[in-house]
Amino acid sequence: MSLSPEKAKNLFDRIHGGYSVSEVRNAGKSWLSRDIICSALGHGSKNVMIVGGFGGKDAFISSFLTDFSHELDDSFSLKGRISDFNISALCSKNRIYIIPMLNPDGIIVNNLGIYPDNPFYGRVMGMMKDSTDFSKWDANIRGVSVYGNFKNDWIKLKLTERSKGIFMTSPCGYYGEYPESELETSSLCSFSRRINPEMVFELRRMENICIIPVGKESLKNKVNAVARIISEYTNIKVLTDDSYVNGSFASWTSEDLDCMSFIIGITDEMTPANCSALKNTILLAMAV
Repeated sequence: MSLSPEKAKNLFDRIHGGYSVSEVRNAGKSWLSRDIICSALGHGSKNVMIVGGFGGKDAFISSFLTDFSHELDDSFSLKGRISDFNISALCSKNRIYIIPMLNPDGIIVNNLGIYPDNPFYGRVMGMMKDSTDFSKWDANIRGVSVYGNFKNDWIKLKLTERSKGIFMTSPCGYYGEYPESELETSSLCSFSRRINPEMVFELRRMENICIIPVGKESLKNKVNAVARIISEYTNIKVLTDDSYVNGSFASWTSEDLDCMSFIIGITDEMTPANCSALKNTILLAMAV
């Protein structure tokens, strides 16, 4: 998905508002002081977090989550359904927090480039070696890939960096000087500690749609069982791949916040069937 200036403005406007009943909250700030927006819906006792837009290439994930948050809002206010799920009933048991775009700076650079008046212009152009092909940009504005900037097994990602010859900030593949070194990740962790979720979904760009259950030893059987139920209902493949789990937000929330966490793999082929399957995956997990 490539955003024109008009499409980017429309996406940001929809992220920031236009809801009937959902509460819009600020979960933190990016390095360029852009708000990291979270919508919250429901009044149940179980807090559920859904987070996307980690990478600069993830505008299509942010768009999907924004559409999903508005669909949830509309269905709740109209007492409607999404597929087989009664949204009012789900919201009576859950409070759903959706952060569509954790890395707004990186997504803007990837889609719209960067201008000389930006305080990070020299740094970004140095990493790009003065190329203007920003389609390869997947990091935040400082050149850190924020999806791997969380502490659990972070050191394994650093070893991967070294094996690829990456030793400093880069358009992709550099995971920071230390865990939570970035405003985006430290803001997300602080926000997560405050709301203390019981269930977390991290949406990531992958080659195939899949679900990766992430659970510490005490939760592993339960998380795996939920993943199997989802797979049977949606035909989405259950995948075990530590290369996605290492240093991830899902791994951190599982270990530090003792919650059930899942990484949902999404491709950029967002067909209606794929979108429906992804929504059903999240809604079913909240329902079981």
